[in-house]
Amino acid sequence: MNLPNRNFAQWRRIDGNILSDASDPQGVVSPYMAFNSFGYGIYGIELNSDYLTAKNVEPKLLIKSQDQPGGNRTEGAFQLRHNGYIYLFYSRGSCCSGGDADPQSVYRTQVCRTNASTPAGPYYDRDNVDCSNGPTSRPGSTILYPTTHNWEPGSVSVLLDPKEGLIMTYQYVDTTRQSPGPFLELEALKEADDK
Repeated sequence: MNLPNRNFAQWRRIDGNILSDASDPQGVVSPYMAFNSFGYGIYGIELNSDYLTAKNVEPKLLIKSQDQPGGNRTEGAFQLRHNGYIYLFYSRGSCCSGGDADPQSVYRTQVCRTNASTPAGPYYDRDNVDCSNGPTSRPGSTILYPTTHNWEPGSVSVLLDPKEGLIMTYQYVDTTRQSPGPFLELEALKEADDK
């Protein structure tokens, strides 16, 4: 893909994801791709109709990186259109450090959403904080946080099950097992009073 590289230090161009719709999460609805820079937030860029090349525009910051002891790590973008909103799920923190990670920098999953007509946002968390301009200590709503048996949940995607509805998949590590993983988890995705 021809993503701009003239400012390579600012975006590393990993984990690309193209916007899909909840009625068919495997189907593409817009030539817009979110991608990660790991240390500098999540960016988005319009693609050409071939879905293989980016338009000749600068990527737009969608999710600002967070200040944390382990560094600004934000990755694993997944976009989904549902009920008039576009949701952007992502992971933040220090992945794969096991149960010894600093609680402030441990890997977790967050989400922001926009009701804009374009996936370029702006995106807001449940407290209506702008995820691209909000305070770096907490933009984004945390939806998966580590527990004893489910450590470092991240790398989210969403599938549509004909019986169960929207199912969120993610990886995690179980520090109570002799072989801690990573493992794959499936969970029904529920909306909390439209917040």
